[in-house]
Amino acid sequence: MPLTTFKELLNDAKRRKYAVGSFNAWDIYSAKNIVMTAGMMRSPVIISLWQPELDFAGEKELYEVCVSFGRSATVPVVIFIDHAQEIADIKRAIVLGATSVMIDGSRFSLSENIRFTRQAAGIAHEAGISIEGEIGVLGEEDGSEPDEKYYTDAHEADIFVKETGADALAVAIGNAHGFYKKEPKLDFERLESIRAVVDVPLVLHGGSGIQDSDLQRAIGLGITKVNIGAEGRTAFMAGLRESLAELDKKEKFPHKIFPRALEYHANLIREKMRVLNSEGKA
Repeated sequence: MPLTTFKELLNDAKRRKYAVGSFNAWDIYSAKNIVMTAGMMRSPVIISLWQPELDFAGEKELYEVCVSFGRSATVPVVIFIDHAQEIADIKRAIVLGATSVMIDGSRFSLSENIRFTRQAAGIAHEAGISIEGEIGVLGEEDGSEPDEKYYTDAHEADIFVKETGADALAVAIGNAHGFYKKEPKLDFERLESIRAVVDVPLVLHGGSGIQDSDLQRAIGLGITKVNIGAEGRTAFMAGLRESLAELDKKEKFPHKIFPRALEYHANLIREKMRVLNSEGKA
């Protein structure tokens, strides 16, 4: 099945009331696990790539691995660069095989974010791929908590989408990257007001640690893509630690430490696909 883009995938999710999980791949094992699990679940899926992990694994090599698995998949797969900070990052991701990209201009003023995202959107659209923009400021793992004064404003979101041509919009409604220091409280009223004026698919970053019922409520109010990074990495690492603790100290084959890590990682992906209602939607 050919690789796809946000435009095809997320508009279908919007119409059929489900969300597509965006799961991080950091090496060949995680990439293969994401695609194989999606195939078993008959779920569309997004392979999310993050620059620090690309730098460690080898940017060109990790893209090639993800593109290869995506092309051989039996379900729709998007290859996605998350939180690109510069226009050069977008250009490079396109050359390397990304089918959708995110440009993060949330650190700028509204006018500068619009200018920055519009430029990136022009490059993406010329290449025939989709682009996600972000407005509002999310909380950060081991950093700032979500702050309501930096949440996405519906009026500004409307202007942003109309003036940039973004195909999807990441919103700040009480969500944060990584795990939460305290129970997250999503502003559903704000999400509803954004959905009322913004027609493009909406994206929720920081999906790790949000209660299933809250994720499902957010989907009902227009979220069509949920980024899940920390929980996937944590599940993988838990399995890895258990294997390392149990293996004979004389074991010399490195591949034997991975099966349980991959099992836990796949279980997490399956669980999230059920919660997001994407199972069987391919």
